Amino acid sequence: MFSVRFQLPVVISSHAKIRMVERDVSEAMLLEVIDFGEARYKDATHLWGYFGGLQGIPGTA
Repeated sequence: MFSVRFQLPVVISSHAKIRMVERDVSEAMLLEVIDFGEARYKDATHLWGYFGGLQGIPGTA
């Protein structure tokens, strides 16, 4: 998987893969958040990826 936005490969940890399965998140959905979502920073090194365009995707509000 490769991020066009950041021009870097995306590496998913084993823990993240488990959580993605639990939350029914596909690699395509993850890449969409990385490339088109916004970052909400907790501090200088921690952030959350957010994407408001999830309407119409099964399992989302």
